[in-house]
Amino acid sequence: MQALEKTQIEKPEGPMLVRDAMVTMPKTLGLRTTVSQVRSEFEDDHIHMALVVDAEHRLVTTIERADVPLTVDGDTPASKCGTLIGRTTKPDSLLSAATSLLQLKGRRRLAVTDDRNRLVGLLCLKRSGNGYCSDAGVLARAEERSKVSQRSCVPEHQRTSRRSFVYLLLACA
Repeated sequence: MQALEKTQIEKPEGPMLVRDAMVTMPKTLGLRTTVSQVRSEFEDDHIHMALVVDAEHRLVTTIERADVPLTVDGDTPASKCGTLIGRTTKPDSLLSAATSLLQLKGRRRLAVTDDRNRLVGLLCLKRSGNGYCSDAGVLARAEERSKVSQRSCVPEHQRTSRRSFVYLLLACA
């Protein structure tokens, strides 16, 4: 993993905080989520951590792939897996400290919680190690995946007609 440059963890007015670099709308899973559903989430290689929250959006657990080996039954509640220990930070924490923790543990994600343990974001170190994921980047990737899945619902030779487009919308809804 590359080291971050000073400009990526400091701003002119002082050190950057976790809140300055976190994704503010991370995908979450509810308390009824099963291990099978978590495994399905992990089929997307961009997903490194599943975040399980309760009805008040309090973080219950964080789950990484290693937390749900095949020996764990797929019907097991996901809330029974994973941990919060070493996988969370606060929005006012120094970004340099959070980055050091990620690098020390060989991780790329930290859940960001407030003082009541409500999930407020996710700190996502990019695969290259030279920056952080952003809300705009996550949204762009989701839009691209949506376009790809819509195109793949209908055979290539049917994609050009208006009728096929309506079929595409119905088939992919």
